[in-house]
Amino acid sequence: MKSPNILKEEDLYNLILYSIFKIREDPEYSVISELIYILGKDGLLNLCSSLGGCTIKIPTILELKVFTNALLIYYYSITENKSFNESFKKLEIDPNLRKDIIEVYKKVVDIANGYNKKFN
Repeated sequence: MKSPNILKEEDLYNLILYSIFKIREDPEYSVISELIYILGKDGLLNLCSSLGGCTIKIPTILELKVFTNALLIYYYSITENKSFNESFKKLEIDPNLRKDIIEVYKKVVDIANGYNKKFN
């Protein structure tokens, strides 16, 4: 292990965050030490000041794709008066995601319909 005086600043933050995990013995802290390398110092400090003490779940890239495409399909259905199938084809989405996108799309439509009823 490197001596503290030759550690880079991000390595020191990594050590601090790893210490929190080890001392607290809380599995929810198990990956926090990697955040310094992902977010950088300013991003990490911003995250801690904004969400410190909260437990959050980060979506996967696949979840982001599904939700993004479902929302884009909804957008096209409203702005361009396109059907779900037309929008799906227009976006050239992986057909393997279709089932998951339909599930999210239906929920988006329900949410939007409820929202519209509330203000109409």
